[in-house]
This record gives sequence, C-alpha cells and structure tokens, in this order.
Amino acid sequence: MVERFEATFTGGHPNSLGRMIEMVDTVLADPGRFDGFFACYSNADEGIRLRVTNATARVEKQRHDLLVPHLNRLADDPRKSVANRASKGLITFGKR
Repeated sequence: MVERFEATFTGGHPNSLGRMIEMVDTVLADPGRFDGFFACYSNADEGIRLRVTNATARVEKQRHDLLVPHLNRLADDPRKSVANRASKGLITFGKR
C-alpha cells in the first residue's frame, strides 16, 4: 500500500507552504516514500496539488532520480490528468 500525504498538504492559507518543507525532508530522508508523496498529484484539491508541485520541485533539485520514473505519467496526456496545471509545470523537470 502506498502511503498518502494529502493530510499533510491540507490546511492553512492557500498561498502558504504549510508543512511542505517537512514533507520534502521526509522524502529525502526516506526515498521509498516518494510514490505516496507523488500520488498527491491525483488529488482533487488544487491547494494540495500546488503544494506537492512546489515540494516536488525541491525534491527534484536534490534527487532527480526519484522523479524520472514518473515523468512519462505526467507527459503522456496532461489534459486527462486531474492535476493538469501542476503537471504542466512539472514536465520541465526532466529537461537537463
């Protein structure tokens, strides 16, 4: 079962980081949790998707290898994705 992080990304002011830095540190300390972290992109809440986008950008800067297996899922057809806006920003991570 994949751990989900939605509860950690909820609450607070929509523009705030919330507990995003804590989640970045959690995933960097235990990369096996990245799948659950990344699964938040399918959440219907735009605030959660925004925070996971910001958090993923921070993780990617230090551990690009964690994101690579997920790039195709985002790039296949972002119009079908619940996280359409978030995925458009994330696709650029794979270009190095």
